[in-house]
Amino acid sequence: MMRLFITLELPITIQQTLANTQKQLQNKGVQGRLIPQSQLHCTLAFIGETNQAKQIQTILETTATPKETLCLTTLGHFKNLIYQNLEVPVTFCEYVNTLKTKLAQQGIKTAPKPFKPHITLVRNANTTHITLPTPKLCFQNYTIVLYQSQFTKKGVEYHALWKASK
Repeated sequence: MMRLFITLELPITIQQTLANTQKQLQNKGVQGRLIPQSQLHCTLAFIGETNQAKQIQTILETTATPKETLCLTTLGHFKNLIYQNLEVPVTFCEYVNTLKTKLAQQGIKTAPKPFKPHITLVRNANTTHITLPTPKLCFQNYTIVLYQSQFTKKGVEYHALWKASK
């Protein structure tokens, strides 16, 4: 069994921008567990423990990857989590829903939460009442990835099992 999830892997320039936002949050007194730059992503579908990696890969390979423009917008928070909102077109949300439907048709369950496009920046934040100007930044050169998540002594590590060809 593997713990799997499907993500939107961000371009390095966007990861660097988000890492800079994390530094700005720290400078404003935010403490917590910063998500490492290399692990910043937007989860499209969390699958959890499964032994169906090959079936998931086939679904990903046979579902056309959208080439939409996505945009970082404002910061948000939920409980002790700080995240960067991601503005996506309706067609991208339809892609995510199509993936979830195809997975369900193969008996592969995903987390029941609706898709809320965001990128987690800080977990266990000591405060979420921070205002920080975040200019809208748009991009297209992202990749859809199937990741395995493993818990280690150093924390959670992600291993790419499949990436959409560009």
